[in-house]
Amino acid sequence: MTGQNFERALTRASLSTSFDPDRLIENEPTRFTATVVYARQLDPGPKIDVAYANDAELNPLDPRQFDVTPTSSTRQYLDDGQPDGKGGLMLVWTWDVIPRAVGLLTLTLEIKPVVMVGGVVSTELARRNKPIRIDVVINPNHAKFDELVGRSDKDFTLSVQDSWKAEEPATIAASFVLQDASPDVSLRLDLNPADGSVPLTIVAKPPGPNPPPNTVFAEWEVTPGKEGDVRLKAAVIIATQSGDRALEQRIEKPVAKVADPAPSFWGPIQSIIAGLSGLIGLVVAVAGLAKIFPSQWKWVRRKLRLSESGPTPPTPPTP
Repeated sequence: MTGQNFERALTRASLSTSFDPDRLIENEPTRFTATVVYARQLDPGPKIDVAYANDAELNPLDPRQFDVTPTSSTRQYLDDGQPDGKGGLMLVWTWDVIPRAVGLLTLTLEIKPVVMVGGVVSTELARRNKPIRIDVVINPNHAKFDELVGRSDKDFTLSVQDSWKAEEPATIAASFVLQDASPDVSLRLDLNPADGSVPLTIVAKPPGPNPPPNTVFAEWEVTPGKEGDVRLKAAVIIATQSGDRALEQRIEKPVAKVADPAPSFWGPIQSIIAGLSGLIGLVVAVAGLAKIFPSQWKWVRRKLRLSESGPTPPTPPTP
């Protein structure tokens, strides 16, 4: 095919593009439309060459920055053009576009006239590229989410009991100051054992009648199963929905304590045993005296009986 034949195969057309909605927000879908108008006086603005058949593609400069899904046929034919309302015809391509980043980003619209030579698509025609620069703003929920995550160092605090003993409950409290945080962002407090810890039983305490104002608050009773190192991970989980994507961030703070041995029950037992031993010794001693001094022992027993029933007997004789 000669250059003149190429020229006859091409038609000059106007190109316009638009987004709906035109303000792009991170993770929020928008519809991108590319319109080619021909067969009348061309509009001001970008011009391209089109052939009987034309392919269109929309691609992000960085694939991580956009999700792009065609919603119309990739190939459009001039014979299928629809009236544009101004005496001409138009071809329309559409895509669903979801930004995955923020800032000034770039999409590239590529329209390629398809010219067949001997039944094969000619590669001699250069692609018509149109860079589309878009300023994508951060999703409002993402902005609020980032704010809370950034404040977690100072607004996420723990209160931990100083003294710990095995088999006795100790108290841990966690709080996060909201500072008028958005209701679209949720916060949850969590406590779990960490590696290297003695066995732990963790029980969440019910909220009190007067929780701290403007604060997410939680309290737990933690019981070490035995003496040794107590290792815990307290966490605040911050979550929100940014468009079609769920965002979640877990911020952890470690807790390290040492549980002393549990109080021994042998102390009280030994005191009881010591008391019983003294009593047994006294009984044994009295029994021994009764054998050594039988007459005196009889006198003592008689005195005890008389003291209950009558006057005191006379002094016993000297042995």
